Amino acid sequence: MVRGPRFARWILTMTTNQNSGGGTAQARTAILLIDDDIELCELMQRFFTRRGMDLELVHDGRRGLARALGGGHDLLLLDVMMPGLDGFELLRQLLERQAIRRMEGGTLSDQQVEEMGLALMKLEAKIKELVEQFGLKPEDLNLALGPLGNLLE
Repeated sequence: MVRGPRFARWILTMTTNQNSGGGTAQARTAILLIDDDIELCELMQRFFTRRGMDLELVHDGRRGLARALGGGHDLLLLDVMMPGLDGFELLRQLLERQAIRRMEGGTLSDQQVEEMGLALMKLEAKIKELVEQFGLKPEDLNLALGPLGNLLE
């Protein structure tokens, strides 16, 4: 789960927007939280519910991936260190499926395909940074990207 100043600013913004009774009906923010820490999830459930947001909890990566692919959420909060399908792999699979779906559907211009390639290169650099930060080996995250090849090759 992302924690830090940006997350705190987002929470403050969202809770202020949700609690401002401006007279017009606002759609409730739908959040999907994928985390194996049940106590933390319960705490987050109380926090977001009190602020008028809907929080759906999923406690394992595989079910979380299926639920995220189902859509209907405004925000995905994701724990990166989970047994089985961890947050890094879950996020990679979500990005891969979206990229492939759009490429196969012909909905991307040549410029967008180029931008997607650049974004995947940035993703590769960030994953390498995370490998160092969490003491992993690069082969732990050399993920297959389907027709795009392997991530770290």
